[in-house]
Amino acid sequence: MFMRLGFAIAIHVDPDILLTDEVLAVGDESFQRKCLEKIAELQRSGKTILFVSHDMNAIRNLCSRVLWLHQGRIQALGEPSRVVDAYLLFIHEREAEFLEERQRRLQAAPPEEEAGPPPEKAVQPLQNRWGSGEISFRQVRFLDAQGNDCFLHRSGAPAVIEMAYEVAHPRPDPVFGIAIYRQDGLWVYGTNTAIDGLSLEIPRKAGTVRFHMPALHLLEGQYWLDVAVHARDGTPYDYWRHCWNFAVYSPVADQGVYRPEHRWEWGD
Repeated sequence: MFMRLGFAIAIHVDPDILLTDEVLAVGDESFQRKCLEKIAELQRSGKTILFVSHDMNAIRNLCSRVLWLHQGRIQALGEPSRVVDAYLLFIHEREAEFLEERQRRLQAAPPEEEAGPPPEKAVQPLQNRWGSGEISFRQVRFLDAQGNDCFLHRSGAPAVIEMAYEVAHPRPDPVFGIAIYRQDGLWVYGTNTAIDGLSLEIPRKAGTVRFHMPALHLLEGQYWLDVAVHARDGTPYDYWRHCWNFAVYSPVADQGVYRPEHRWEWGD
């Protein structure tokens, strides 16, 4: 309420310089629209506006020049799209560092002890993992185009899901599958070798299955990866839920979950 009152007073005294701090972060849509209209009016009249905000879309649309400060130091100064893109990349890289560290802790965590003797063929090193253990995953990795562990994926870039498995008791025609979930639990995509019409024979004691995606056009956000290997009837040998956490960044401000390849065309 105080910010709304302060903004209302400021814009009605005909300022030569207007300083606004996160004014669009308060109020309902009607108030925010009025703010934007008034800011545009002041811009047209040649007033100077210092707009402080973490709303990247508003900064792109309202500002002609952008200054990025971090811990009191200038990180970038210049054209809005260039500075905003640099800021978003910085934020996502820090986010990826956190995800990478969490992944290391997850992989280094010892199996949780169970009350009583474990089943002969159970896979239960973590609470988010279950199955008979006849075929199990030794390691799962989400990789970039260079084959490096990927915790920050650029939308549209290639990606590979690599599943290293071992066989305790050979089973005919196992099914390998993957699923991608958004951080809020939305199921974004899932498939498996049976859906894609593949029949696998894995006589070896160990091996690797790779799922190649030439272009993964997820929109910005955090995502979880699930993997599974099971029998044709769905009996799980090993289901590993949330085995990898990664972030996606994009220079394009699409809405939704996925950006399909597309083009626009005009005609009569």
